Amino acid sequence: HLIPLRLRFPLYGQSVIAFADPLMGKISDKTRTRWGRRLPWIFAGTPILALSFVFIFFLNPIDNPSNPWPVFWEVTLLNILLNTAMSMVSVPHLALGNELNDDAIRDRTAIYAWRSAMTLFGFLVGILVPAVLNAMGSKLPKPELAFAVIIAAISLFATAVTLFSCRENRAPDTLAAQGSDLKIGHLLRGKVGKLMIAFFIATFAQGLNSVLAMYYYRFTLALDEQAIGKILIIFVLSLCATIPLWVSGAAHYHKSKLIGHGTTALGIIGSIAYPAFQQGQMSGPYLMAVIGGFLLGSSGLLESLLVDTAEDQKIQAGALGIVFGLWKFMAKAARAVAIAFGGKLLTMSGYTPTVTPDISVITKIAWLFGPGVGVFFVVTGILLIFDKQKNSTPT
Repeated sequence: HLIPLRLRFPLYGQSVIAFADPLMGKISDKTRTRWGRRLPWIFAGTPILALSFVFIFFLNPIDNPSNPWPVFWEVTLLNILLNTAMSMVSVPHLALGNELNDDAIRDRTAIYAWRSAMTLFGFLVGILVPAVLNAMGSKLPKPELAFAVIIAAISLFATAVTLFSCRENRAPDTLAAQGSDLKIGHLLRGKVGKLMIAFFIATFAQGLNSVLAMYYYRFTLALDEQAIGKILIIFVLSLCATIPLWVSGAAHYHKSKLIGHGTTALGIIGSIAYPAFQQGQMSGPYLMAVIGGFLLGSSGLLESLLVDTAEDQKIQAGALGIVFGLWKFMAKAARAVAIAFGGKLLTMSGYTPTVTPDISVITKIAWLFGPGVGVFFVVTGILLIFDKQKNSTPT
C-alpha cells in the first residue's frame, strides 16, 4: 500500500505467478521419465532459478526518473522468470518427499518436518550472507552481486544433493496415471480444502507479522538492526531445534491437534506480550523469540498432515503434485494479501514513511503486531483443533 503504483506489480505479481504452482504440480504428476516424475523438473528449474536471481543484480538503475518503465519491465520479467523457476523446483520437491522408498526413510512426518526446518535455515543463511559481506566493507567492489552469486551457488549445490541422494531412493513408479486427472474443485470440496483454508489464514498471519515486525521493533521498542537480527536468529534457531520434539509428539498425538494448540498458544501469548514490552527492553523479545520459535515449530507438521489428509480423501499419491501446487499457490496468495493488508493497517494507524511516528502511532503498531496478528493464529488453531480427520500417526 505504501509502494508507488509503478513498483507494485513486481511485488504483487508473485500472487499472479502463483497460478504456475498448480499447473506445475499437474505437469509433474503427468511426467513419465526414467528418472521419475519430479527429479527432471528440479534439475531443469534450478539453473534458471540461479541465473535469474543473479541477473536481478545486473539491472541498470533508473537513469531517467520521469521514465522508469524500462527498469519496471526488466524487474517484472525477471520476477516472472524467477518465480516460475521456483515453481519448477519447489512443487516437485514437495511431492518427492512422499515418493521415497522405505529404505531411504520410513517416516514422512520427519522428512517433511525437516524440510520445513531446512527452509528456515536457508532463510537464516540468506540473512547472514549479506551481513558477512557487509562486514567485509570495501574489500568487495560489488557486495550485492557477490551475495547473488553465493546464493545461486548454494541453490545449485542443494539440487545436486537432492538429485544424487534421491536417484536411487525413489519408490518404483508404479502409479502410472493414477490421480493425474484430479480436478481442483473435487480437491477443495473435501478435507484437503478445509486444511488449505486453515493454512491460508496461518500464512496470512505470518505474512502480516513479517510486514509489521520491522516497524514494531524499530519504533515501538526502538531497537537497531543488529538487535533485530539477533532476535530473528534466536527465533529461527529455536524453531529448528524444536522440530524433533514436534515430530516425536506426532507419533502419539493427532497432528492437527498439535499444530492447533501450538498456533493458538502462539496467538494468545503474542497478543499479551508484544504490547507489554517496553522500549529498549531485550529480555522480553529474546524470551518471546524462543517461545515463538518453539510454538511455531508445530507448523513443520503441516505438510505431512496435508499428505495424511489427502489419503483420507482417497486422493492417489500420483496426484500429490497438484495438491502441493495448490498448497504453494495458497501460500503465495496469502502473503500477497498480507502485504496489502499490512500496508493499509499502517496507514490507518497514522504511520507516514517520511515522518517519525509519535507515541499514539507507536502504541497502535504494538497492538497491531500483538493481538492484530495473534487473532489470526488463534482462528487457525481453532480450525485445526476441531478437525475430525482420522489419520493421526505418520506412515
